[in-house]
Amino acid sequence: MVGYSMICFGICGSISSYIFGKLAKCTGNLAAFIVASALNVTSLALMAVWEPSSDDQYLLFAFIGAWGFADGIWQSQINSLISSLFADRYETAFGCCRVLQGLAGIIVFTLSNMLCMMSKIIFTTATCILSVVLYIAMEVIGRRSRATGTSIGTEIYVK
Repeated sequence: MVGYSMICFGICGSISSYIFGKLAKCTGNLAAFIVASALNVTSLALMAVWEPSSDDQYLLFAFIGAWGFADGIWQSQINSLISSLFADRYETAFGCCRVLQGLAGIIVFTLSNMLCMMSKIIFTTATCILSVVLYIAMEVIGRRSRATGTSIGTEIYVK
């Protein structure tokens, strides 16, 4: 069922990437990030209490679809965010993003046999929540810097 799982993940991710690419122009990135994190955290909470059985294939595909939908939002909005924040040096920014994504993959696969499923769920939930909190902090700093007319980097280094 790996192939069907990947198809489900990819279709849901593609649909959500398209929808939220258009929708974020009206609502902004914050709403999209909140929807994605809510989907992820809800899926993780349900996975923590779910006892899988062979009769629950529909539920498995629902989890995969929800995760793919959230991933489509994350991917499209992160790319949009990077291109807007680092317009003058976006090649370097996207390169760093891809390196960090690869490093995260290495860490996840290295630790996958060492941690139980509940530890992985808790860690992923905490990471998701931390990501949204840091994004909100970045939005606040960005709005303050636009109000004062300074760039984000200047504000951070001056203090």
